[in-house]
Amino acid sequence: MNRFALWWLRIIVSLRASWTILRKWKYGLSAGAVAIGFFLFLFWSLNLNLLWFLIRAQRLSLGDKLHVILGSPLDGIIQSGLVQGGATLLLVGLQGVVISVLVYSLRRQATTSRQAVGGSFLASAAALLGVGCVSCGTSIIAPIASLFVAGAAAEVGKQIHDTLIYVAVLAVLYALYTSGATAARTLAIEKAKTPASE
Repeated sequence: MNRFALWWLRIIVSLRASWTILRKWKYGLSAGAVAIGFFLFLFWSLNLNLLWFLIRAQRLSLGDKLHVILGSPLDGIIQSGLVQGGATLLLVGLQGVVISVLVYSLRRQATTSRQAVGGSFLASAAALLGVGCVSCGTSIIAPIASLFVAGAAAEVGKQIHDTLIYVAVLAVLYALYTSGATAARTLAIEKAKTPASE
């Protein structure tokens, strides 16, 4: 079997194991909850002053507060465009799946893949920089870029901002592959321990 076929087989086994875990209702539900929570965290971590104002505003009803808190991130996705918004939604959905599969593996087995945990963390960090505002990426990258070309610092920050979301998607895909592989081993161990029904 050549390397490509073996690699493809590993991906299929990893995805099937992840799907098997997500079909259990509590892990499927937790994947959705983590995805929504991660999405809200990404948006509101960059807008903490507005969030604090909304929470403390006495003239707004609870329904109005929830409408703004839950609706503003969706408006941000719509305004960011189809490709960038789709990549963001893909990222948060896959991040929820990875966290759910990791929780399953950790509950069943004491150890898990360092690559899965590292890939998930890397995806979160890249998403925080990539999904955020252009000025957030610029404030980190602009001083470095201004050492070489002073006039291009803002454009370099925007390009890095636009690229980081795709780097985050690739990192979370790798984390899904490694966490799914760990889950496949865990499921195989559980299946071997279960006596075969005759």
